[in-house]
Amino acid sequence: MTKKNLIFSIFEDIRIDKKFEAKQNNTLTQFRKYYDKLIANHKQYAEYCNADYKMIHLNCKDMDSIHIPVNDVIQSDYDTINFEKLFLLEHFANTTDYENILYIDLDVISGTKKNFFEKWDMNTIVSRYEASGRYDKLGMQVLLDTIVKDDEERRKHVQHLKQTGQWEDHARKYIDDNYDEAFKKLDKYHWLVKGECIHRMLKDGEDGTIKRDNVINTAITGGGREVIKSMKLTERFPQYVQEFKDLKEKEEKFELNNEIFITWLINKFNVPYTNLPEWWHNLCLVSDDKVHNACLWHVIDKDFERVFKLQNFA
Repeated sequence: MTKKNLIFSIFEDIRIDKKFEAKQNNTLTQFRKYYDKLIANHKQYAEYCNADYKMIHLNCKDMDSIHIPVNDVIQSDYDTINFEKLFLLEHFANTTDYENILYIDLDVISGTKKNFFEKWDMNTIVSRYEASGRYDKLGMQVLLDTIVKDDEERRKHVQHLKQTGQWEDHARKYIDDNYDEAFKKLDKYHWLVKGECIHRMLKDGEDGTIKRDNVINTAITGGGREVIKSMKLTERFPQYVQEFKDLKEKEEKFELNNEIFITWLINKFNVPYTNLPEWWHNLCLVSDDKVHNACLWHVIDKDFERVFKLQNFA
C-alpha cells in the first residue's frame, strides 16, 4: 500500500568533469564504497517518517529521460543531477498521490527518529539557506584565505590581525580593497560565487522571502504536494535561464546552478518557505572538523565513516 509520504535520492555514475577531477573522483569512490550503508540509512529514516523510499538511478547519457525542460544548457553530469532533483520533486507532486515529498542527497546521513513531515510545515518549501555574503563569518574567512594564499607577507599580516584580536575590525576593509582579486580565484561552485550571482539576479523588492546574500542548499529539500506544484519549476525555468544569460554577459564566472535557480524562484514569486535550523542540516565540511550531533548530517567531504561512528546505525 502506497504511503502518503515519499523520500527519494539520486545516484548516477557521472562522467568526470576534468576541471573538478580530484573532487569528483573522491566523491564517486566514497559513494561506491558506502552506497549500501547510505541507502540502508535512508530507508531506515523513511520508516521513521512513515514514508516510501525511492533511489532514482539517472542516465545522463540519455537526456531524453531527464525532466529538465531546457536540458541543452546544462554543462555537466554533476549539474544535471542537481537540477534534476528539483524537477523530480515537481514530477512526483504532479504524477503521484504522495501528499508530502522530501529529497535528500546521497551524502546525507540521518541521526534522528523524528518525522520530518510532522516536524515541519508542509505548506512551505522546507530546506536550509546559508549566509553567503562577503561579510559573513564564513565569507570573510574564505576571502581572506584566498587573498593571502600565495603571498607570505599578506598571510603573516592576517595571522597577526587574528592573534591580536583585530581581525574583525580590519577584515571588512581588507576584503573590500581586495575583493575582485579574491573573487576571481573562486570556482563556480563556491558558496560566495552563488551568493553574488543571486544577489545580482534579484531586483529591488525581490528579496522578501529569503534575504539577499543567502543561498538555499538543496541537499535536503521537501514540502507538501501543493506548495511544490505552486513553484511551477518547469514553467519558470526558461525565464531563469534567460535572466541568467543576460547576467552572464556581465560576469563570465557565473554558471547555471540549481541552488541559484530555486533561491531566485522562491524570492521572485514569494513561495512560502521554512528555513531548517543548523541541527537539522548540519554541514560536515572537512575531515578535521569536529562533527556535532545533528538530525541530518550533510557530509560535504564524503568522510562518511566518522559520521557513522557517532551512532550505531542499522
